[in-house]
Amino acid sequence: MSYTGTITAGTITNGQFTHLVATVTSGNVMKLYQDGVLVGTSSGVTAPTVMTRTNHYLGRSNWNVDAMFKGYMKYFRVWQGYELTQDEVNDLYSKRVYGLSLIHISE
Repeated sequence: MSYTGTITAGTITNGQFTHLVATVTSGNVMKLYQDGVLVGTSSGVTAPTVMTRTNHYLGRSNWNVDAMFKGYMKYFRVWQGYELTQDEVNDLYSKRVYGLSLIHISE
């Protein structure tokens, strides 16, 4: 079963770079960070199901009635089974210009 969470916080300005990070905790809480700052949370959500999919889209929906994303994406990263900490989100935001990521994840 899949649930959708919604966070309606933060402001995105056209023509300005915006750094977004979304996490889902093992306790079913989604967090949204904008430019390194936590802007909202939503509870009762679950992480996306790990499965083989026919389509893997960025910037568009699987349904043709939904609008396409109009903009640019510079980076897209996924950490499966690991929730980034506030410090790690800040690190990603502060190094965004250079595309560096110095996060060590031990299993």
